[in-house]
Amino acid sequence: MIYVFLTIFYIFYFGETIKKVLSVNLLLLFVLSQGAYVGLRCYLKTQLNTKQHW
Repeated sequence: MIYVFLTIFYIFYFGETIKKVLSVNLLLLFVLSQGAYVGLRCYLKTQLNTKQHW
């Protein structure tokens, strides 16, 4: 939940700078960052569950 608020904060606070550097819609950037976060969490969860403990 904290990640969502931090991402929204960064996009609002640095929105103009991001628009100057990247010509991408800020909403699209938010959705892509959330997708990457969820994907990374799922990947790490599976890797940690399948890791053998010696």
